[in-house]
Amino acid sequence: MGKLVACALLLAACGGAARETSSVVGRSDRLPVEWTVFDGEGVPVRLERMRGRVLLVWVFATYDAASIAMVDPLNRLVERRGDQVGVIGVAAQPNARQLLPLFGEAMRLRFQVTWDPEGHVLGDASPLGPIDLVPTLVVLDRRGYRLGAHPGPASDQELGRIVARALRGDAPE
Repeated sequence: MGKLVACALLLAACGGAARETSSVVGRSDRLPVEWTVFDGEGVPVRLERMRGRVLLVWVFATYDAASIAMVDPLNRLVERRGDQVGVIGVAAQPNARQLLPLFGEAMRLRFQVTWDPEGHVLGDASPLGPIDLVPTLVVLDRRGYRLGAHPGPASDQELGRIVARALRGDAPE
């Protein structure tokens, strides 16, 4: 798995120069996550501004079968529990900026998708904690602290359990 992550990081690094730069602060579980990512138009999105409700950060790749399997369950979650739980996607691939608007439209996403021009999404350098698999859901509590992560796709039932645990302040299983 380490070689796969290294290849993904190398590809992300070679994805072209971007004028935007991300801001990464607070990688420790003892500090709230502070990370600025960008939407498909290049507008900065600060995760710390999403505090006040549980936040699921969906690390994904566009047109990846396992990532696509999570789109409908995440859309339904936003429709049912959007007042308590936020969802934001962060693409973990090169050239994500160009693909995000098309992906969001094609998948009819009910939540925002973003990218990090510096490629801090995967591996040990991620401000979300170590991420070795796409898709992964990283769960942040209402104050922005990382509760844990769920690697791989999650069904409606699994998302329900993850959210219930997060609302109680517990890490996902």
